[in-house]
Amino acid sequence: MPPDPTSALRPTAMRVDPEACIECGICEEIAPGIGAAPEHVPVTRQTLEAMAACPTGALRWSEGEPMKQIDVRTIRPRDRHPLLFQAFDDLEAGQAFELVNDHDPKPLYYQFQAERPGLLEWEYLEQGPETWRVRIGKTA
Repeated sequence: MPPDPTSALRPTAMRVDPEACIECGICEEIAPGIGAAPEHVPVTRQTLEAMAACPTGALRWSEGEPMKQIDVRTIRPRDRHPLLFQAFDDLEAGQAFELVNDHDPKPLYYQFQAERPGLLEWEYLEQGPETWRVRIGKTA
């Protein structure tokens, strides 16, 4: 299988911010050994889950700027898609943001496919049942 051409656009490591970490142990429960090399934590499904569960946000992206997170759960439904399309349009090629929602945003995916054909990267980071997190990136 050929390598994924978008993999170079994804962060490959996270780090534990010692000033934010309260050593609650949640990340170790989800991703055992995560604290062994706190300056270079590989991005895996388990470490992404630990990042999402961290109560203080101590797990952070270690490459470049942290990925912007847009939590639409508190935004009126009619305002969500325009906000997300504006955020997408503001991205440079290769950049991404993380969408947080209370349901599967599949209709948004189809709308992006129709209105921004060939530009969308869509990667589920968490799929419910209460929270959905999606990495939305721009290819060109």
